[in-house]
Amino acid sequence: MKGRSSAAPAAILAAFLSLAASGEAGASAVTEHQVRSGETLALLAAEYYGHRRYAIYLQLENGLKETEIASELSRGSTLSVPVGTRIVTRPGAELTELAEQYLGDAGRAEFLANHNDLGKGEIPAAGRVLDIPFHVAFTANDDEPSLEDIAARYLRDAGRADLLRDYNDLDDDGDTLDEGQTILIPTPHIDQRSARRPDYDDDAESRVRARRKLEAAAFRSLPAATHAWRRGDYDRVLRELGSFDTDYLDAETALEVSVLVGGAHIAFGDSDAAEKAFAHALSRDPHYEISAYEFSPAVRKVWQDLGGGVDTSSR
Repeated sequence: MKGRSSAAPAAILAAFLSLAASGEAGASAVTEHQVRSGETLALLAAEYYGHRRYAIYLQLENGLKETEIASELSRGSTLSVPVGTRIVTRPGAELTELAEQYLGDAGRAEFLANHNDLGKGEIPAAGRVLDIPFHVAFTANDDEPSLEDIAARYLRDAGRADLLRDYNDLDDDGDTLDEGQTILIPTPHIDQRSARRPDYDDDAESRVRARRKLEAAAFRSLPAATHAWRRGDYDRVLRELGSFDTDYLDAETALEVSVLVGGAHIAFGDSDAAEKAFAHALSRDPHYEISAYEFSPAVRKVWQDLGGGVDTSSR
């Protein structure tokens, strides 16, 4: 088989601001653990990952044999413990860029989206905490293991062979690895609790606060703005929503706000402002469709000229 081989509380955020993941782009963060008396891989897996069965990841990371999982480790030796990462997103950060930086491949953006309950191609709100699982490298020996066998052993589900295939961009027509071939095994199923390492910059906490503030404001203002839109009070729409920085809102809310603001600008003849609002909305979700029954032909035309879709299916 061919292919590439290779919302936390503000107080918690503040406590972690000085910590950062290290290593080359795409490499999982690693914590160096100095072994204490009586410790085994199984005990450390329970400590870091919540269950002894995950000792297999420590075994792979440290190049040990599976027979050593239950054996007592040498006191004072150093063990590498791969850990996931948490980041706070910046305005306009695309999942392809984040996947390239933290997972080593822009093609893993869909994996990152699924893991964080985001839509495919969605730009996450600024100030959102994203969870990035670690991965470990597995190299096939001379018995040419199947993806199903690897998934059953390391992901506890043979049906997750497709996850391994997609994560490593492997061909669809092969089910086994060649001798010496290396793939990466992601670990989205592990809840690492406090073991996950934050990678926060100096402005992370302020972005989290800004997002919370704007989300609360949108929750208050959107119903009033929607009601104003339906009765033709476009000035009220702009008073309620015109000053929002939609980068800090989730995609669905940002789209609602931007479309109403753009429509209000069209009502006042300001096509440039409308196009700016609509273009920003479509950058968050290029597949978003506005209702043919909620918006006038003038609004729909500007929206469609920018590549937006229109839903004509129902009132």
